[in-house]
Amino acid sequence: MGPRGARGECLPRDRNDRVPSHGGRGSGEEREHFRALQDLTDEAFLALAEPMMDNCLAGSNVLNHEQHVRDFTERMKAIVTPENLRRQLTPRRHGVFTTRTVVGVFRQRAGVGVVWLQRCSASDDELVNHAIFVDTPEGPKIDHCLIC
Repeated sequence: MGPRGARGECLPRDRNDRVPSHGGRGSGEEREHFRALQDLTDEAFLALAEPMMDNCLAGSNVLNHEQHVRDFTERMKAIVTPENLRRQLTPRRHGVFTTRTVVGVFRQRAGVGVVWLQRCSASDDELVNHAIFVDTPEGPKIDHCLIC
């Protein structure tokens, strides 16, 4: 069993099987829980990102704005208003979002990007779902997301 945080959760490890530490950012518990997304293995990163994208798409499927933007940065929340989300999702020529498969994880200075092959309920089309995840004081957040 790996190292545990103050709340008993498993801490992600970096590529060298270490728990990343970033002293000097925040203090106390904040510093203990901060983990640079870029330092995580693909598996550890996807363990954080996949549930966030699951929630985002579930909110899209039922046109629930609050659920859809729950894991967005404040910048993204300012862009994706309830009206903006409605405009993006109607009409639904592809139906609702169903399964997705990771194509790749891409590290950038500002965050980590993921590209998925996205499937929908009413179409055989293969769509591209891509998102950029960034570190924030509140934890990882989605700072860009587009399905086309």
